[in-house]
Amino acid sequence: MHSRRIMLVAVAALLFAAAGFAQDFPTDETWEPITVGDTKGYIVPNEVLEELGLPARTLPPEENAATYYLQAIEAFEGPWNALDDRDLCEDFYSAIANPPPERIPDTLLQWFETTAQTRDLIKKAGALNPCQFPLMFYEPKVQSLYGCSYPHQSKMRWFSRLMILEGHVHEINGEPEKAMESYLVIFRIAAHVGQGDSLIAGLVGIACHGLGAGAVERLLATESLNAEELERLQQALKAVAHDLPARTHWIPMECISTKQLVDLAMKDPNEASMVLWFATLESPRVNLPPTFASFMQSRAWRIVFPDRTMKQDFERFFADMAEVCESPPWEAVSQWRQRGAEERIADSSHDWNILAWHMLRTLDPVDGVYVRMRASYAALRLNAGLRRHKAVRGTYPETLDALAPEWIEVLPPDPFSGQPFHYRLDEGKWTLWSVGFDQDDDNGDKTLAWNSREDGDMVWDSAAEEGTK
Repeated sequence: MHSRRIMLVAVAALLFAAAGFAQDFPTDETWEPITVGDTKGYIVPNEVLEELGLPARTLPPEENAATYYLQAIEAFEGPWNALDDRDLCEDFYSAIANPPPERIPDTLLQWFETTAQTRDLIKKAGALNPCQFPLMFYEPKVQSLYGCSYPHQSKMRWFSRLMILEGHVHEINGEPEKAMESYLVIFRIAAHVGQGDSLIAGLVGIACHGLGAGAVERLLATESLNAEELERLQQALKAVAHDLPARTHWIPMECISTKQLVDLAMKDPNEASMVLWFATLESPRVNLPPTFASFMQSRAWRIVFPDRTMKQDFERFFADMAEVCESPPWEAVSQWRQRGAEERIADSSHDWNILAWHMLRTLDPVDGVYVRMRASYAALRLNAGLRRHKAVRGTYPETLDALAPEWIEVLPPDPFSGQPFHYRLDEGKWTLWSVGFDQDDDNGDKTLAWNSREDGDMVWDSAAEEGTK
């Protein structure tokens, strides 16, 4: 899904360039050229960011985690190109699968050694809290957010995979505590990219978080960490509580880019129609309604779409979306369930609902993914607390309440309900679950757990995954 969206954004950027879309921004000399991997572009100056309504990049390079990530991308260029070898690439993916293999092929270990500089830079970045990636455009004259370039984001997912491989190497060598440290770096990667300006950044951050959570969950299931190491893990997880990928960071750019689309429509409705058409092709969640497609090709489009009242209508609509996204996760889920994307679009009485559809097609499904990430993180903290309880006391607690405050200061609520997670202890094994998107307790039924928006719970248990030692 991500690669398709990036491709369509690039197409849209070319269309904006063809339309001559520009504002009264500084001259080209103020746009610093930059190369990230094999992608060349221009850094958007702070005065332009402020004009667009986006935060300026003010961190000194030595205090900015992005500085080291960009250096890591450059250092990773050689190892990245080496993965063009099909056998090596297959070995890589086999080595990062859960559970880790009993041994790693020598050719992959040799390749892994060539990534030492990259991994050191990733860890330097992870040790810093602030992170501000430069916003890049392919061309300095394209001031539309549809012309943004995000070359670092695919590499951030690769950096997460690289840290999984490092952790697996440590596990194979009998060093679970070092493996834990490698996996924890992934949460820092997720936080750094997931708190970026764009929805794409948020999705990449959520994906990285999923990789880190999966690796730590499996490591916990091996019961190879002692009580002291489990306590360090709990402290590290608590430290990233306020640095998870944040949806409130992504929404403003989505709003700004859509308003820019309105501005373009006022100048050239035909070009705006083309941008909307390309940017909404083959959406995996909501297909372009036939009535919208017909409207975009009609004479009425050229008359109605440039109407300036549309921007005011959209601002009211955006305020509604911002209110949903800023509410607690369980309230947002409840609102989406009561009035989903199609209902919210149907409630719109003006032709500008094409813009509503353009924004809702991502916000509705992404919000569900975002809350699942929050549930996974909270469950991971509880998981570590349960296992530390057993490491010290010899048994798991009868209830979750027994964990607080000795083993975990405050029990995190289920993000889907706002209530405590559900917990069951049966013959020395525990089951932990969230009610999931349907916000209904199915007593730990995981038949449709992770992907359904209709039924089933999100479930975790103490047993090691199949095949895990």
